[in-house]
Amino acid sequence: DNNAVQQAKPVTHRFPKTVIVVLLIVVFERFSFSLSRVIFVSAKNWYIMKSEGDKVIRFVKCILLGVRNKVLRKKSEHQNWLDSTKPTYDRGFIQDVRKTISILTMFTALPMFWALLDQLGSRWTLQATKMDGRFGYITIKPDQLPVFDTMFILILIPFSQQYVYPFLTTRSILTNPLHKLTLGGVLAALAFVFSGIVEIYIKPTYPVLPEPGFSQLRIYNGNPCSISVQSDQQNIMYTIPSLSHFTNKQMNVKNTTEVRFRFDGSCIEAKDEIFSLEDNMAISFFISGKNIERFKENVDKSKSGLPVVRFLLTDHIDTSNLSLFNEIHKEVEVYLSAGISSQMEVFMAEYTIRDGGTIIAREIKMDNGGVYNIIMEKVDDNYETNVITITQPNSITMAWLLPQLLMIAMAEVLFAITGSEFIFKEAPKSLKSVMTAAWLIIEAIGNIIIIVITRIFIDYPQETQTFIYAGLMCISILIFHLQSKNYQFRTCDEFKAEEYSEQ
Repeated sequence: DNNAVQQAKPVTHRFPKTVIVVLLIVVFERFSFSLSRVIFVSAKNWYIMKSEGDKVIRFVKCILLGVRNKVLRKKSEHQNWLDSTKPTYDRGFIQDVRKTISILTMFTALPMFWALLDQLGSRWTLQATKMDGRFGYITIKPDQLPVFDTMFILILIPFSQQYVYPFLTTRSILTNPLHKLTLGGVLAALAFVFSGIVEIYIKPTYPVLPEPGFSQLRIYNGNPCSISVQSDQQNIMYTIPSLSHFTNKQMNVKNTTEVRFRFDGSCIEAKDEIFSLEDNMAISFFISGKNIERFKENVDKSKSGLPVVRFLLTDHIDTSNLSLFNEIHKEVEVYLSAGISSQMEVFMAEYTIRDGGTIIAREIKMDNGGVYNIIMEKVDDNYETNVITITQPNSITMAWLLPQLLMIAMAEVLFAITGSEFIFKEAPKSLKSVMTAAWLIIEAIGNIIIIVITRIFIDYPQETQTFIYAGLMCISILIFHLQSKNYQFRTCDEFKAEEYSEQ
């Protein structure tokens, strides 16, 4: 379809000063890291390292021995199945293993939180590409969305430690870490409920995409006169003004269907043409004089959220000096070529089209999320230009995402930070490394869970998937809450005994 089509050539010379600043910061960061690593390694001979063996292996072996004894000895004199390992392991280590298992049992319900948290950089960023990121004079890009999450966390951590937690403690609310973990899970579920509501709200602004059993047809008139289009086969009769187009988004087709059209106009000869349309595709035709060019149209918004533009230029135009000029950055965005260009992502800005230094088209605005086709014709010495909006730009502000970002940031503060504190305080000293490893494994399991769930519900609408994630999070945190009710926190005597045993 792109035979005999010369693509417009993007200009790639832009190199903002901000990029230089970022590069200098990265270089300094890498140099500092390398220097600290050299200092750290060079001082290894001064380290005092106590080798205590592989604690993870000892932990696993103790459990396996207890399970084996439990299976082989149907009747046991021991109150707990781990007590049967006493000949091999000392009593203190067995108690540490028992305590660690009680914590790990509760944590089996927590991977869903990390599964949800991973959506911030994927699903929520994709949602942001369909929204307007302009905040006054500032424009936020979709991939910059996690910056708000980080900013909220940096504000919430000192604020909660200084004011919120002391206030709640005096009123006997959130009195222990498990309560905070539970509330963090609930807030994560609520964040996804908010996300689902936003998805329902912005869904009507999404473009109409080709569907199975149908083809989208667009016919662009590049002639200086209006032309009539007629098809008895599809019951179509329409007059296309100069530099305008005809659209039918619901053409009934099966696989590949040929449709006969008749064209007539004051500046073209009447003729019949057979157009080949394909199922589940957007097919377009550009009519310029005697030439009819066919191309496939992508009507969906760009994944980056940037505007997308294609140029349809007639053969009467000399394109040797034609360019699309960015009036904000004061530089050429792309040079234009005759015929049908490929679709190109450009920056959101106001543009002009220039022939050398002469402006031949003004005030061409391209907004994020928009898909545009620009038709150009030259009659005598005058250029005629028309900007056709195929897909409307994003119109709903990205500010609607701030509540869910604030909610997930609060969830992270309550869940992730509290979880790490809980492990540090409650895990036995001899098995802290085991608990830290288990906490990281739980995060990894969350990544696997989201892959599996996405595969299962891949055919469901986006908002339905979001509500499913919220429901699964609620179920997980309910299980965790029920398990945590029976948890026995370590006492002061246990802490003192542990410190005394190490002296």
